[in-house]
Amino acid sequence: MTAPTRREAQQRADDIRTFREELARLESEGVLRLEVAQRAALQVHHDGLLAGYAERYDIDRDRQAKQLSLGMRIASFLGALALAASVFFLFYQFWGHFPETAQVAILAGSALASLGLTIWVQGRDPSAYFTKLAALVAFACFVLNISMLGQIWNITPTDRALLPWAALAFLLAYACDLRLLLAAGICCVIAWVSARVGAWNGIYWLHAGERPENFFPVAALLLALPAFVSHARFSGFESIYRVFGLLCIFVPMLVLGHWG
Repeated sequence: MTAPTRREAQQRADDIRTFREELARLESEGVLRLEVAQRAALQVHHDGLLAGYAERYDIDRDRQAKQLSLGMRIASFLGALALAASVFFLFYQFWGHFPETAQVAILAGSALASLGLTIWVQGRDPSAYFTKLAALVAFACFVLNISMLGQIWNITPTDRALLPWAALAFLLAYACDLRLLLAAGICCVIAWVSARVGAWNGIYWLHAGERPENFFPVAALLLALPAFVSHARFSGFESIYRVFGLLCIFVPMLVLGHWG
């Protein structure tokens, strides 16, 4: 028997809680009453399952824990955004005071250090709250690395920078099971594909948004990907692909319907 994923473990815990509530309701109505030995064996079995799942996956064992988990997910999401933004503005606040060599060293060191921190935290954080913080900081440092190195060496801005950003976002998303980084990677892919399609039609890549129909190819790609790649181990990944795919269809259609 293969070990369940975190989503399957959480679903089993929710089923156990629902079963206990329904059993208590049936007993109060006099429809069903278990013997003492049966009730004790059932209680021991369920408690063992819940304890094992909680130790291995940090699941929510009851409604109160589920509400607390939701609050923690929201707090970690806002904290990750705030921390990434603080890193971004910290760089720009003091950037001009460093020589060029120090700037390159700081950029490369911060990107590598934040990536190493993410890997270290991911192995010690079953709840993934702190992993999300570290991963988003690593992604922000890498984006700064690419963009500011281009400014240091006066490299012409190009849409190709979106490819390494997307690659790191997907790597962190699949390695750490983070939907937030998956969404960031998908946004980079959407921007790159629409820019490439626009460039093939003679439009400068920064002006690709002026042609909403350029988003249709990436919409087809995002909608088709879940059908060919299994995401059974990753909770919510397929729905994120489909949501962004549908957005890349309906938003351009809305724009074209009004201003086409």
